[in-house]
Amino acid sequence: MMEVSSEFDQKLQALIVPMGMTNVVLPQSMVAEIMATSTVRPIPAPAWVIGLIEWRALEIPLISFEALCDEQAVISTQKPARRVAVLHSCVASEALEFYAVQVSSIPHPVRLGEADFQVLPQERPCDVVAERVIAAGVRSVIPDFHTLEQHIRSVIE
Repeated sequence: MMEVSSEFDQKLQALIVPMGMTNVVLPQSMVAEIMATSTVRPIPAPAWVIGLIEWRALEIPLISFEALCDEQAVISTQKPARRVAVLHSCVASEALEFYAVQVSSIPHPVRLGEADFQVLPQERPCDVVAERVIAAGVRSVIPDFHTLEQHIRSVIE
């Protein structure tokens, strides 16, 4: 029988997801699907909320993580994102079981252990970023999912 090393058990399966000028580290367990953008239905909301999309017979909010962090970020309505990442909400809520974030390129799967992270001492750019890091050699941010989902719930409820 083969033994599994304790180092293997300590690694997080994650995706490094390009979102415009920012890379975001997401645990794979939060990602329900990476898919082509469907039709977006605009709703009256802040600029970082792109609208609602249909996913598996549900209407879920589509947001721009970059625009939420940087009000100067431009969200193109002329060229909508080609891909979105549908995420499970980490806080149980009937109002927000899933939501989607705009993705600018194909995410990269990685296995991350403690040695694969370097926390950057820079200031957090906004309240939805828990940490700035270099993960597996890529400058990235780790989201504060609770704060991010609070922002989304405040708009859709």
